[in-house]
Amino acid sequence: MSDPDSDAQAQQELLAVVERYREEQCAALLARANDQARELVRQAYAEARARGRRGLAEVRLHYRDRIAAAQARQQTRMRQRRQQDNSALLASLWEPLRAAILSRWQEPAARRAWIDAVLRTAAASLLDSSWTIEHPTDWPQAEQHALRSRVGEVSVSFAPQAGMAAGLRICAGGACVDGSVDGLLKDRAYIESLLLAALGAHGSKDPADRSPR
Repeated sequence: MSDPDSDAQAQQELLAVVERYREEQCAALLARANDQARELVRQAYAEARARGRRGLAEVRLHYRDRIAAAQARQQTRMRQRRQQDNSALLASLWEPLRAAILSRWQEPAARRAWIDAVLRTAAASLLDSSWTIEHPTDWPQAEQHALRSRVGEVSVSFAPQAGMAAGLRICAGGACVDGSVDGLLKDRAYIESLLLAALGAHGSKDPADRSPR
């Protein structure tokens, strides 16, 4: 028979081994659980930071887009306002410009320079040597006679025009050089661009263009 005391001691030793094994296993499981928990926390923190950065970037992008859109709308409104102001300004200048041109025709020296310019253009542009010169009805006869002596061998006939206020229109062979006031002002878009450029050069711009940057 076995000794009861020996059996009890063996059981105690076995239980102690089992307990140590259990404690070691528990400690290992707890360590792994802690490691896993720390990794999960790290990943969660990293994901939260990433989401935060993405969210901040999205917010920044959103507000940048809103600011850009607002600036574009403001620039559009400023352009529209400038265009409206320019249109109103040009409309107010058109009749004074026409009046200023007409007044030059009334001055003998300015009228002579005007006629000379039209004659030079006609001589360079018209191939036919038989000219019809349309002119205002009140153009002095003396100046008509003087013109004949300035055109050389060109045959000239005069045709007074009741609707012509100033200048000359010279036609030959189906082509015309229109140096009348209406001919000079015919290309309104081009003339208005010159007016705007001249006004801009003298500082007459929209106040929005002079706002601090």
